[in-house]
Amino acid sequence: MKKLLSIALLIFSGLSSVVNASEDTRSFVNQVLEQLAPGLSVAEVASSPVSGIDEVVLSNGDILYVNSEAKSFLIGQMVTLTEEQGLVNVTEVKKQELSVARNGERKATLAKIKTEEKVTFSPEGEVKARVHVFTDISCPYCVKLHGEVAELNKMGVEVSYLAFPRAGAGSQAHRQMNSIWCAGDAQARQDAMDQAKTGGGIKGSDCASPVMEQYGMGHEMGVTGTPALVLEDGSLVPGYVPARQLANMLGVK
Repeated sequence: MKKLLSIALLIFSGLSSVVNASEDTRSFVNQVLEQLAPGLSVAEVASSPVSGIDEVVLSNGDILYVNSEAKSFLIGQMVTLTEEQGLVNVTEVKKQELSVARNGERKATLAKIKTEEKVTFSPEGEVKARVHVFTDISCPYCVKLHGEVAELNKMGVEVSYLAFPRAGAGSQAHRQMNSIWCAGDAQARQDAMDQAKTGGGIKGSDCASPVMEQYGMGHEMGVTGTPALVLEDGSLVPGYVPARQLANMLGVK
């Protein structure tokens, strides 16, 4: 219980306020984030169950609690006591709500991607499950996962690759992944991916492709590294997962 209720309190004074309370809170937190975490921003501000405390959701899904004067904030978990439910971890409830919403958004986004904009390895027989993988050909664990795609296919799992060149636009990985996506038909793209992932390397290309669009999409979905797996329910799984474990996560026995 002590661990559950412990919080870190940071106090920042002297910041200007605005008339609207939620905008005051948003302004305060964004100013603090500029100093502590420039890459983050406020995604949502709402009232918390505690009077005078606002609930602030950051762009990475973290949650802060800010006082009504917008001069202090709490980092940690909020717990309330109700007659009906007893102790309720308000922070965890909110995180679950956010997770469900994010999963739905990812699922809807993936459904809009055209087949020809992916590099897909499908089972010869029945497709029992599907997984989308944000990949980078220069990533060792992406290579390791690719070595198990044939095993996943045998278990009925379809693997669709989306591009996420970690070094960004203009990098060698970006140019080589352009070549994969521009290789031609589905089989040609598979062959190019195999060649790149087995260390053969392929010539860079400046042809138009969805590589950087998918890179941006990955960031919007919360991808920070590769491989990043998006399961059928839209949930995001960061990092390498062995084939059998991944199949179990997808409900394939």
